[in-house]
Amino acid sequence: MLEEEYNQYVETTVRNLKGKVRQLHHEGRVADALESARECVGLVERHFGKQHPVFASSINDLAVLLKANGELEEATEQYTIAVQLYTDLYGAENPSTAIALHNLGLCYNANAEVAQGMDQLMIREQAKAAFEDALASQKAVDAILATMDGDAERAAQIKGQETTALTMASLAGVLRELKQPEKAGEMLVDALALLEQQGAGEEILGTPSREIAKATVLNNLGYHHRHVKQLEDAAALYIRALDIRVPRLGKVHHDTIATRHNLAEVLLLMGKDDAAHEVQQGILHDLGALDNSSRSD
Repeated sequence: MLEEEYNQYVETTVRNLKGKVRQLHHEGRVADALESARECVGLVERHFGKQHPVFASSINDLAVLLKANGELEEATEQYTIAVQLYTDLYGAENPSTAIALHNLGLCYNANAEVAQGMDQLMIREQAKAAFEDALASQKAVDAILATMDGDAERAAQIKGQETTALTMASLAGVLRELKQPEKAGEMLVDALALLEQQGAGEEILGTPSREIAKATVLNNLGYHHRHVKQLEDAAALYIRALDIRVPRLGKVHHDTIATRHNLAEVLLLMGKDDAAHEVQQGILHDLGALDNSSRSD
């Protein structure tokens, strides 16, 4: 086989493997996706070497699946490698670097949930640092894009605003856990304002739509208001989040169920037992209908 033909063969194989990984992950077959992701990393490393964008993205994909599979220690290691690779390849102020840092922060957060005492505090501080670095990186990119014209730049700007808002929401969660509720609330309000300063953004492949990002921020802001005992505001924010999540994601999507559950808990705290019971029964009914549908299939 000629070198050019071999290169084409490898590149096609890598594309197919990456597609397979995405499909398996989408189907919930995380262990199978993880096996294919490891195969892809090995192939990419042998063909392209480590200092290559395809290797960096393959490592990032592997980290995503490791986290989904509950292998948090290795996931953190791989995200750290991905951050360093993207920084070496593109610099600190780059969308890929910002997203990798955001993902690293989420992984630290997941680690903190199962840690205790001083270990937990240390990991939360690591999450805070990762989110702050991600925010600085993405804001620098946003500032550059804001000075440019054209459809591609506009699409990138929308994507960047969504990423910025979601990173702000994640950082706010860490600040709340670090006993800084005032800063957390201010950051969530700013994140929501960023998403509301213009109309709903168009769907962009591989990124959350502006409205879905907005629902995430609304849900997190609702949780913040519950945390500071502002229950009426919390309920109103959860309802706004559901107004987006139900039509866009469906009643039984895990994010929608989480917000419905949050709303029911707040209604109970407000003494509105009947309304809370209605929400809870609705969840059970919808999940039961989904289960029956799966069995009939």
